[in-house]
Amino acid sequence: MNKKRTLKERILLMLLLASLSVLAVLLIGYVFVKGLSGTETQVASIKEEGDSSDSDLEEEETVTEEEGETTELLDANTGVIYIGDSRFVGMNEACRISDFNREFVVAQVGQGFYWLENDAITAAEYIESTNTSFSHWKYVICLGINDLVNIEEYMTRYSTLIKEKDVTLVSVGPVGTYPDLSNEKVEAFNERLKTLDTDYIDYYTILVTEGYKTPDGLHYDDDTYRKIYDIITGHLGIVH
Repeated sequence: MNKKRTLKERILLMLLLASLSVLAVLLIGYVFVKGLSGTETQVASIKEEGDSSDSDLEEEETVTEEEGETTELLDANTGVIYIGDSRFVGMNEACRISDFNREFVVAQVGQGFYWLENDAITAAEYIESTNTSFSHWKYVICLGINDLVNIEEYMTRYSTLIKEKDVTLVSVGPVGTYPDLSNEKVEAFNERLKTLDTDYIDYYTILVTEGYKTPDGLHYDDDTYRKIYDIITGHLGIVH
C-alpha cells in the first residue's frame, strides 16, 4: 500500500514538474515576445515621429514660400484707375476690366505725356469724385510707348504726382518689329522709371523672359493682354 502511494506520488510529482516546465517555457516566450513587440513599437514610433518632423518642416517651408510669394490683398475700400494708351485699351477689351466694380479705365489710343497732363488725370479725378463709396484710390499708369523721348517730362510729372496720389507705375512693354521703336529704347525708358520712389510693376522683363505675341509689332494679342492684366492684379493683390 505504501509502495503504491509512493509510486503514485512520484507520478504526480513528475506531472507537476512537467507542468511547471511547460509554464516556465510559455512565460519566458511571452516575456521575450512582449519585449520584442515593445521594441518594434518604439522603433516605429521613433520613425513616425521623425517622419512627422520632416513633414512639419516641409509644411513650414511650403508655408514660408507661399507667404513669401503672397501679396497682401488690396483693401476693399480702394478703387483702382488704370491710365494708359492703346495697350491699356486692348487690355480692357480682352479682360473686360470695366465690368469689375472698383476698377476703372482711362485709356486712349495714340496718347502719351501731354494727354496725361491735360486730360487723363482730370478724368481720373472725376471718377474719384463720382464714386464716393471708395475711401482710397490707386492710379496704375502705363504710358510712354508713343513718346519715349518725353522721359524727362514723365519723370518730372510723376515725381509730383506720387506726392499727391497713390501711384503704381507700370513698365512699358516690349515691341516686335515697328518703325522707330526697339526694345533697347524701351529698356532705357523703363530704367529711368524704376528710379522713382513709388510702386513699380516690371511686366516688360516677364514678357521678354516668358514670351509674348504682337500681331503688328506694337500691340499684343488677347492672351498676352490677359497675361499682363494677371501680372498687374497679382502684384496689386486684386482678387476677382
